Amino acid sequence: MFMRSALKQRSEVHRLERLVLRRFELPPGTMLLIEEHWPRDPGFPARMSVFSFWLEDVRHGFTVFKRLEEVDEGDLPPVWMKHRLIRFEPMGCSCC
Repeated sequence: MFMRSALKQRSEVHRLERLVLRRFELPPGTMLLIEEHWPRDPGFPARMSVFSFWLEDVRHGFTVFKRLEEVDEGDLPPVWMKHRLIRFEPMGCSCC
């Protein structure tokens, strides 16, 4: 059961990597980090997906309040926002 779940999640991550690379017109070697979080703070969904990528050593990122397998192309920010997705250090909340 665990192996099937891990393989499914791995295929979802690969699918999302392709979407992010294509959406933001990133070169193939761009470092991407795609995570699924289970926040416990009140008001947050049961699961959410966090995306990070680095351009010129600067971390960019965004959060989608859905499970990895529910995220699709329409959930990603538009390409013109790419340089507005600069992420600073987390501010102490469990979601960042």
